[in-house]
Amino acid sequence: MGVQKRKCNRNRALRLEALEQRELLSTAVAHARPAIEVSPLARKLGGEIINGWLVGQGVWTPRAKFQGKNTITASGPATPIGAVTFNGSTAYKAAVQDHAIVGYNLENGVGTLTDSSGDRLNIHFTGVLYENGTSYAFSWTGTVNGGTGQFARATGNFSAWGTYSIATGSFQAPSITLTLTHK
Repeated sequence: MGVQKRKCNRNRALRLEALEQRELLSTAVAHARPAIEVSPLARKLGGEIINGWLVGQGVWTPRAKFQGKNTITASGPATPIGAVTFNGSTAYKAAVQDHAIVGYNLENGVGTLTDSSGDRLNIHFTGVLYENGTSYAFSWTGTVNGGTGQFARATGNFSAWGTYSIATGSFQAPSITLTLTHK
């Protein structure tokens, strides 16, 4: 008789436990939050690379002898996000070697890369600019620090290179690369 009573109590305990689990499960379902919508593009960009090129105009504004500010507005395609616009600026200072200007150091560069839906990436960069015939060759490197929309939590690295004509303001960056991760 003692064995049957223990089995009966054990069965009752198992049934009660099963009911409690079902109740917890139904409570969880009733109070579940809707899933956060993640855009397909944001999923695609997690740890991936954006490549593209830019063409536009720049303006050099001297502030003192051999230094000043450079502003750039450019646009072009970027894979996989489509058409983009870049607005940026840097401080510049002449790089001197043997009493001659051999180029310019680009400092405190800030820029915004905007996609066709208006979402923006914030970019901070430095670089160099060297004379190359009738134009200057430049190279930028930097970081991506957030933005808006699908890029709000993006971080990563940025690099670009190209040519820039101080005389005409013509700006061409046949290579821009951003390696993004989302926090």
